[in-house]
Amino acid sequence: MAIKKINISMAGATNAFATIAPFKYNKVGNVALTFDDGSSGINKALTMSENLYYTDGCNNQIKYSFAIAINGDGYSSGTQIYNPNYWQKPAVDAILAKGCDIENHGQFHGGNAIDDVTNLHNLILSNIGYKMGFLVVPSAELGYMHAASLLDYTGGTSQNGDTFDEFAGTHKLYPPPSNPYRFLAIVRDFGDNWTVGGEHLEFIKSEISSILTGQRKFEMCGTHSTLDNIADYNGFSNLLNHIYNTMQDKVLVCTMREILEYRKMQLMPLSQSFSNGVLTVEIDVQDPNQNLRWMDVSLNVQSDSNISAVSGEGFDKYSFNAGTGLVNGFSRRLDFTNVSPEVPPIFDMIKRLRNFH
Repeated sequence: MAIKKINISMAGATNAFATIAPFKYNKVGNVALTFDDGSSGINKALTMSENLYYTDGCNNQIKYSFAIAINGDGYSSGTQIYNPNYWQKPAVDAILAKGCDIENHGQFHGGNAIDDVTNLHNLILSNIGYKMGFLVVPSAELGYMHAASLLDYTGGTSQNGDTFDEFAGTHKLYPPPSNPYRFLAIVRDFGDNWTVGGEHLEFIKSEISSILTGQRKFEMCGTHSTLDNIADYNGFSNLLNHIYNTMQDKVLVCTMREILEYRKMQLMPLSQSFSNGVLTVEIDVQDPNQNLRWMDVSLNVQSDSNISAVSGEGFDKYSFNAGTGLVNGFSRRLDFTNVSPEVPPIFDMIKRLRNFH
């Protein structure tokens, strides 16, 4: 347990109260885009989106970020690329530093689910010093969602509704937060053809646009594309510019893990007190296994005076909007080198072996 504190100053205020924002930065939804099988397309996506951003609701720009779902032992098939010599620590560190995430796609992209998920989890932890927290089911394999839940992942995703094991797939809308937090199985879209005007690209753009109408809260899409083909490169760039130009700074373009970890933070015990024009909010971050990478909070503050300053303890930085009363505390973890490897319960392993293999 670790107490994180935010001190919110409001000159002349006689009362103040804070609530956790229902969505990070008070946005209305999010777009999560994943490059499967270690696709180098993520680097091209980062390059083409260098001038694209959303804000934290306090006039600070945040660049788009993406996820890459990797395997562990040189899996390669057709247009799906994985170069075991490329995704080593320097390359991974570079994309992590840009707010991206690496997601568990199985050590061998199939096989015994618990071994495949756990072995890759531990491989990345030992070789990269990074603890993964989100799964992408390989192909139509069974048992992977369950295996990821044993590692206390926030969630997993697949475009195949038969691969969710004991979990109900979530599509378009998030369920209300549950306490304790429950693993979330996300239904995603998928496609490798990003040709401008093509059926897939136009479908994804329409799904994203429906976030503004309230028909959905998120759009998640995966691809194998390396974006080497000029038609795919131009189409993916078209998608990102469509988001930037039409979504009016109302959505985050980030990893699904970041969103789900915010949902976890919403459930952390919160206490607050007000004295002499200062509202002090304390969040008890309960993360005994050090799973969380994003420990950010967004607070909506109600008061009879505007916010004049924000400080605190336990966060890396803060931002606030005096006009709306939004306050953000940012706390990120990238170094997991002191975290122990995972070992799933042996009885559960035996049960899953019997049921799925």
